Amino acid sequence: MNLKFLTHIFFLFVFLISCDRNLKTNQVSKDGMVFIQGGIFSMGAGDDESREDEFPSHLVEVSSFWMDISEVTNKQFREFIDETGYVTTAERKINWDEIKEFVPPGTPKPHDSLLEPSSLVFQEIKTDNLQNYSNWWSLIRNANWKQPFGKDSNIEGKGNHPVIHISWDDAMAYAAEVADKTGESWRLPTKAEMPKLLETKCINPAANPFVFPDLEVANFWTKSKGLHQDIFRCSVYTYQGRVFCRQARNIPQPFLLVK
Repeated sequence: MNLKFLTHIFFLFVFLISCDRNLKTNQVSKDGMVFIQGGIFSMGAGDDESREDEFPSHLVEVSSFWMDISEVTNKQFREFIDETGYVTTAERKINWDEIKEFVPPGTPKPHDSLLEPSSLVFQEIKTDNLQNYSNWWSLIRNANWKQPFGKDSNIEGKGNHPVIHISWDDAMAYAAEVADKTGESWRLPTKAEMPKLLETKCINPAANPFVFPDLEVANFWTKSKGLHQDIFRCSVYTYQGRVFCRQARNIPQPFLLVK
């Protein structure tokens, strides 16, 4: 057994014993949900690295609720599509009247060939510039929930993988259908509820790995609106647990449901 392997095991052990355990495994139900106890907590930030949408730090009271321990899957989303015929944002032709609100005034309309159905796809590259997200995100034509990397890709054999290329409107439509179908109050979590699953000393993601064993490191949709309510929505980044309320509602992100 080599030294590098033993070092990895040691740091994993230290991480697991130091990681906060606000949520316990005995809070997980048989149907894959965890009970989140309500209460009052401090939300927001006030340090030099805080963004405009994180101010001010304030107390928020949250009622108790149940949350899925894993993201909505390809299989679950396919059932929704088959039953409703819903067409996701990524499968529709891009509406220039909508996206021009996100670009500088006076930006000319792109050629129609650039407005074909498409979505952002992560592409791992080597770069020293970690501030420019365009280095690793590319707009790929015909990328959507069933073709995650474009027209020559598919989700066969990935039914239990998290569904991706889901806009805020797509996630809201899915939640509304599940609520209507089951007669239960299924919905997206609010920006105040989502941080309740997070563990302050856990990283990558900032959640108890025994309660959320397969949680992705990503921005997760909440139902909350952002500073400019018609354009932006709030999401929670599970790597560090921060709330961002400047997420364009049509960008792709995974999601969990609560009730």
